[in-house]
Amino acid sequence: MKDLNKIFLIKTILTSNVYLIVFFKLLTSNGITQEQIIYAISLGTFFMIFGDAISSFLVDKFGPKRIVMIGSLLQAVAVFLLVFCTTLNQLMVIEVIIGLSFPIIYGADSKWIIANKGDEKSEYFNQSLLWISQLVSAFIGCLLINTPEIGCYLSSFLYLIGFILAYFTKDINRKETVFLNFSISNFKQLLTKISPFYFFIFIIALGVASTSSWVFQMFALEVLEKSEIYFGIIQISAALFSLLGNFFAQKLNRLPRKKDVYFLGLILILYIISFTVFNFLILNLILLCIILIIRGAINAITKVYIVNKASASDPIAIWMFFVNGGAKVFQTLTLVLLGSFM
Repeated sequence: MKDLNKIFLIKTILTSNVYLIVFFKLLTSNGITQEQIIYAISLGTFFMIFGDAISSFLVDKFGPKRIVMIGSLLQAVAVFLLVFCTTLNQLMVIEVIIGLSFPIIYGADSKWIIANKGDEKSEYFNQSLLWISQLVSAFIGCLLINTPEIGCYLSSFLYLIGFILAYFTKDINRKETVFLNFSISNFKQLLTKISPFYFFIFIIALGVASTSSWVFQMFALEVLEKSEIYFGIIQISAALFSLLGNFFAQKLNRLPRKKDVYFLGLILILYIISFTVFNFLILNLILLCIILIIRGAINAITKVYIVNKASASDPIAIWMFFVNGGAKVFQTLTLVLLGSFM
């Protein structure tokens, strides 16, 4: 098997997060309240910022192979410990581990693909693998919803498989990598290219999209109490339409640059309205589809707009770190606020 195909296989395995489907079910069964879960998730989200920041440094220093292996082991341990988690303090420790290892894995494997001569189509396929894997995970997770601990054991086992596959995959020459400079000057350069107003629009849009994913899982738990069949329908629909949204997002490079941000503002408004209505119209799958497709569009438009504004010599990866980091800060604050009202 070619190294690039091996990396794609590793990507598929490491993004098969079956445990996320049973996450709320498991923890509430262990005596942890939804409010405590949200607080812990907000802490994990905040630590993802540090995971993003150190990912590039570690890859430049040690190569993506070792980083993917370490991240896989950390994820395997953290998800395994979820089964025995019964207090908020325990959950917070686990979320910190997940928050650090999650972005390290996905940042490193993307660089691994690029270093193995992956072209633009390969990168699109790389992004699609996330949602394909999530779709399969949704099917499996729904089958294991009454035995959530098995879902965690399965996810932990898959992370170990990813670790083993990474061990037998060729690393890249670390001299070919470029160290990223997260400096104030690069941040000012970003604001010069896209303006502070657009920067904050992107942060809010991405933050809302990420926060709503957890709100969706809370809603799904309420549905589970009424019907396991409906729970399965909305989980599988979520993964399926997120995948379709990803395919739709790949076509957005054709949008006129000047209209990108206005379109983003429009779909953000529609997103907030539709999600608000969705919480009151139980099992309205049509609105659910709209929400998930728009979520993919928000992520795509943000990246496309920034890439279109940049030249070949601009530090696009650093710019995306600033935007995604800001979105995670927004998501963290939103989750804390949400938890205080529960």
